[in-house]
Amino acid sequence: MIQIGNEAGFLPSATVLPNIPVSYEYFRRTILVLNVANKTLYLGPAERADVIIDFSQLPDGAKVILYNDAPAPTPGFDARLDYYTGDPDQTSSGGAPTTLPGYGPDTRTIMQFQVGGATAAPQFNVSQLQTGLKEAYAASQDPPIVPESVYGPVYGTTYTDTLASVLATGLTFTPAATTTPVTLPFQGKAILEGFDTDYGRMNAQLGSGLPNTGFGKPEPSWAFMRP
Repeated sequence: MIQIGNEAGFLPSATVLPNIPVSYEYFRRTILVLNVANKTLYLGPAERADVIIDFSQLPDGAKVILYNDAPAPTPGFDARLDYYTGDPDQTSSGGAPTTLPGYGPDTRTIMQFQVGGATAAPQFNVSQLQTGLKEAYAASQDPPIVPESVYGPVYGTTYTDTLASVLATGLTFTPAATTTPVTLPFQGKAILEGFDTDYGRMNAQLGSGLPNTGFGKPEPSWAFMRP
Protein backbone atom coordinates (compact mmCIF):
# COMPACT_ATOMS: atom_id res chain seq x y z
CA MET A 1 0.00 0.00 0.00
CA ILE A 2 1.07 3.57 -0.72
CA GLN A 3 -0.45 6.24 1.51
CA ILE A 4 -1.12 9.58 -0.19
CA GLY A 5 -3.52 11.27 2.24
CA ASN A 6 -5.22 11.41 5.60
CA GLU A 7 -8.30 13.11 7.06
CA ALA A 8 -6.68 16.51 6.44
CA GLY A 9 -6.19 15.91 2.70
CA PHE A 10 -3.17 15.08 0.56
CA LEU A 11 0.18 14.34 2.19
CA PRO A 12 3.21 16.34 0.99
CA SER A 13 4.94 13.06 0.14
CA ALA A 14 3.77 9.52 -0.61
CA THR A 15 4.68 6.85 1.93
CA VAL A 16 5.17 3.23 0.88
CA LEU A 17 3.78 0.92 3.59
CA PRO A 18 5.51 -2.49 3.64
CA ASN A 19 3.31 -5.35 4.80
CA ILE A 20 4.46 -5.82 8.43
CA PRO A 21 2.46 -7.84 10.99
CA VAL A 22 1.51 -5.99 14.15
CA SER A 23 3.82 -6.54 17.12
CA TYR A 24 4.17 -5.13 20.62
CA GLU A 25 6.85 -3.78 22.93
CA TYR A 26 7.41 -6.52 25.51
CA PHE A 27 10.43 -5.08 27.33
CA ARG A 28 9.01 -4.53 30.81
CA ARG A 29 11.41 -1.79 31.81
CA THR A 30 10.30 0.64 29.14
CA ILE A 31 7.45 3.06 29.71
CA LEU A 32 6.14 1.99 26.30
CA VAL A 33 5.63 -1.64 27.33
CA LEU A 34 2.67 -3.28 25.51
CA ASN A 35 2.42 -0.40 23.03
CA VAL A 36 2.31 -1.28 19.34
CA ALA A 37 5.90 -1.52 18.07
CA ASN A 38 5.45 -2.44 14.38
CA LYS A 39 2.49 -2.19 12.04
CA THR A 40 1.53 -1.51 8.43
CA LEU A 41 -1.33 1.01 8.50
CA TYR A 42 -2.29 2.00 12.05
CA LEU A 43 -5.59 3.89 12.38
CA GLY A 44 -7.40 5.14 15.45
CA PRO A 45 -11.18 5.55 15.79
CA ALA A 46 -12.59 7.82 13.02
CA GLU A 47 -9.12 8.24 11.49
CA ARG A 48 -8.89 8.05 7.69
CA ALA A 49 -6.13 7.15 5.27
CA ASP A 50 -6.12 7.51 1.49
CA VAL A 51 -4.07 4.68 0.00
CA ILE A 52 -3.19 3.20 -3.37
CA ILE A 53 -2.93 -0.58 -3.53
CA ASP A 54 -0.76 -1.95 -6.33
CA PHE A 55 -2.30 -5.12 -7.81
CA SER A 56 -0.34 -4.84 -11.07
CA GLN A 57 1.88 -7.89 -10.48
CA LEU A 58 -0.94 -10.25 -9.41
CA PRO A 59 -2.44 -12.77 -11.86
CA ASP A 60 -5.96 -12.56 -13.23
CA GLY A 61 -8.47 -13.98 -10.72
CA ALA A 62 -6.26 -13.49 -7.67
CA LYS A 63 -8.10 -12.86 -4.40
CA VAL A 64 -6.58 -10.60 -1.76
CA ILE A 65 -7.93 -10.17 1.77
CA LEU A 66 -7.57 -6.86 3.58
CA TYR A 67 -6.98 -8.10 7.10
CA ASN A 68 -6.70 -6.32 10.42
CA ASP A 69 -4.32 -8.31 12.60
CA ALA A 70 -4.51 -5.92 15.57
CA PRO A 71 -6.69 -7.29 18.39
CA ALA A 72 -9.53 -5.13 19.64
CA PRO A 73 -9.33 -2.81 21.41
CA THR A 74 -5.69 -1.98 20.71
CA PRO A 75 -3.26 -2.08 22.40
CA GLY A 76 -4.91 -3.31 25.63
CA PHE A 77 -7.15 -5.85 23.93
CA ASP A 78 -10.14 -7.57 25.54
CA ALA A 79 -10.92 -11.06 24.25
CA ARG A 80 -14.67 -10.36 24.63
CA LEU A 81 -14.40 -7.58 22.02
CA ASP A 82 -11.95 -9.25 19.65
CA TYR A 83 -14.02 -10.89 16.91
CA TYR A 84 -12.53 -13.13 14.21
CA THR A 85 -13.30 -16.42 12.48
CA GLY A 86 -12.89 -19.29 14.94
CA ASP A 87 -12.52 -17.08 18.00
CA PRO A 88 -13.34 -18.65 21.40
CA ASP A 89 -16.91 -18.66 22.70
CA GLN A 90 -17.10 -15.69 25.07
CA THR A 91 -20.77 -15.89 26.06
CA SER A 92 -19.93 -16.98 29.61
CA SER A 93 -18.09 -13.69 30.23
CA GLY A 94 -20.44 -11.34 28.40
CA GLY A 95 -19.03 -11.71 24.88
CA ALA A 96 -20.27 -13.29 21.64
CA PRO A 97 -20.29 -16.93 20.56
CA THR A 98 -17.63 -18.31 18.21
CA THR A 99 -17.66 -16.58 14.80
CA LEU A 100 -18.35 -19.10 12.02
CA PRO A 101 -16.60 -18.88 8.61
CA GLY A 102 -18.41 -16.37 6.41
CA TYR A 103 -20.34 -14.81 9.28
CA GLY A 104 -19.86 -12.06 11.84
CA PRO A 105 -19.06 -10.51 14.15
CA ASP A 106 -15.59 -10.11 12.64
CA THR A 107 -13.35 -7.07 13.18
CA ARG A 108 -10.34 -8.70 11.54
CA THR A 109 -11.42 -9.66 8.00
CA ILE A 110 -12.27 -6.31 6.40
CA MET A 111 -12.85 -7.02 2.70
CA GLN A 112 -11.80 -9.12 -0.29
CA PHE A 113 -10.36 -7.79 -3.56
CA GLN A 114 -10.79 -9.86 -6.72
CA VAL A 115 -8.13 -8.94 -9.27
CA GLY A 116 -9.21 -8.91 -12.92
CA GLY A 117 -7.15 -8.45 -16.08
CA ALA A 118 -5.85 -10.93 -18.60
CA THR A 119 -2.60 -9.01 -19.04
CA ALA A 120 -0.51 -7.80 -16.12
CA ALA A 121 -0.22 -4.02 -15.96
CA PRO A 122 3.11 -2.22 -15.55
CA GLN A 123 4.25 -1.96 -11.95
CA PHE A 124 3.13 1.22 -10.23
CA ASN A 125 5.55 4.13 -10.66
CA VAL A 126 6.11 5.56 -7.19
CA SER A 127 8.59 8.20 -8.41
CA GLN A 128 6.03 9.62 -10.83
CA LEU A 129 3.44 9.60 -8.04
CA GLN A 130 5.77 11.57 -5.77
CA THR A 131 6.10 14.32 -8.37
CA GLY A 132 2.37 14.51 -9.02
CA LEU A 133 1.50 14.42 -5.32
CA LYS A 134 3.71 17.42 -4.55
CA GLU A 135 1.88 19.41 -7.23
CA ALA A 136 -1.52 18.28 -5.95
CA TYR A 137 -0.58 19.15 -2.36
CA ALA A 138 0.65 22.63 -3.30
CA ALA A 139 -2.51 23.29 -5.33
CA SER A 140 -5.03 22.03 -2.75
CA GLN A 141 -3.54 22.55 0.70
CA ASP A 142 -2.82 25.72 2.63
CA PRO A 143 0.89 26.34 3.33
CA PRO A 144 1.95 25.07 6.77
CA ILE A 145 1.99 27.61 9.56
CA VAL A 146 4.89 25.93 11.34
CA PRO A 147 7.35 24.84 8.62
CA GLU A 148 8.81 21.34 8.73
CA SER A 149 11.47 19.77 6.53
CA VAL A 150 8.99 17.46 4.80
CA TYR A 151 7.18 20.47 3.28
CA GLY A 152 10.30 22.00 1.72
CA PRO A 153 10.35 20.04 -1.57
CA VAL A 154 6.69 20.93 -2.18
CA TYR A 155 7.55 24.63 -2.37
CA GLY A 156 11.01 24.27 -3.88
CA THR A 157 12.80 25.38 -0.74
CA THR A 158 14.38 24.00 2.44
CA TYR A 159 12.70 24.13 5.83
CA THR A 160 14.18 23.07 9.14
CA ASP A 161 12.15 21.11 11.68
CA THR A 162 10.70 23.29 14.45
CA LEU A 163 10.67 21.41 17.74
CA ALA A 164 9.91 22.32 21.35
CA SER A 165 11.09 20.50 24.46
CA VAL A 166 8.61 19.17 27.00
CA LEU A 167 9.63 21.92 29.44
CA ALA A 168 9.50 24.77 26.90
CA THR A 169 7.40 27.80 27.83
CA GLY A 170 7.05 28.96 24.23
CA LEU A 171 8.05 28.40 20.61
CA THR A 172 9.68 30.87 18.24
CA PHE A 173 9.56 30.15 14.51
CA THR A 174 9.25 31.87 11.14
CA PRO A 175 5.98 30.99 9.39
CA ALA A 176 6.15 29.67 5.85
CA ALA A 177 6.26 32.34 3.10
CA THR A 178 7.28 35.05 5.62
CA THR A 179 10.52 36.45 7.01
CA THR A 180 9.24 37.69 10.36
CA PRO A 181 9.58 35.28 13.32
CA VAL A 182 6.74 34.89 15.80
CA THR A 183 6.65 33.53 19.34
CA LEU A 184 3.81 31.45 20.72
CA PRO A 185 3.59 31.12 24.52
CA PHE A 186 2.83 27.71 26.02
CA GLN A 187 0.70 26.94 29.04
CA GLY A 188 0.80 23.63 30.84
CA LYS A 189 -2.33 21.52 30.43
CA ALA A 190 -3.53 18.52 32.39
CA ILE A 191 -6.09 15.75 32.02
CA LEU A 192 -7.15 13.99 35.20
CA GLU A 193 -9.22 10.81 35.06
CA GLY A 194 -11.41 10.69 38.13
CA PHE A 195 -14.83 9.48 39.23
CA ASP A 196 -17.95 11.45 40.02
CA THR A 197 -19.18 11.31 43.61
CA ASP A 198 -22.81 10.53 42.80
CA TYR A 199 -22.60 7.38 40.68
CA GLY A 200 -18.91 6.44 40.58
CA ARG A 201 -18.68 7.01 36.82
CA MET A 202 -15.29 7.74 35.30
CA ASN A 203 -14.93 11.27 34.00
CA ALA A 204 -12.14 13.42 32.64
CA GLN A 205 -11.23 16.81 34.04
CA LEU A 206 -9.22 19.36 32.09
CA GLY A 207 -6.99 21.89 33.79
CA SER A 208 -4.09 24.29 33.43
CA GLY A 209 -0.82 24.04 35.35
CA LEU A 210 0.78 26.67 37.53
CA PRO A 211 4.04 28.23 36.23
CA ASN A 212 7.42 26.72 37.10
CA THR A 213 6.03 23.34 38.09
CA GLY A 214 6.05 19.97 36.43
CA PHE A 215 8.70 17.46 35.39
CA GLY A 216 12.08 18.18 36.99
CA LYS A 217 10.61 20.93 39.16
CA PRO A 218 8.58 21.10 42.37
CA GLU A 219 5.44 18.99 42.56
CA PRO A 220 2.90 20.57 40.15
CA SER A 221 -0.37 22.08 41.28
CA TRP A 222 -3.36 22.02 38.98
CA ALA A 223 -6.55 24.01 38.70
CA PHE A 224 -9.24 21.68 37.39
CA MET A 225 -12.65 22.29 35.91
CA ARG A 226 -15.45 19.80 35.57
CA PRO A 227 -16.42 18.63 32.06
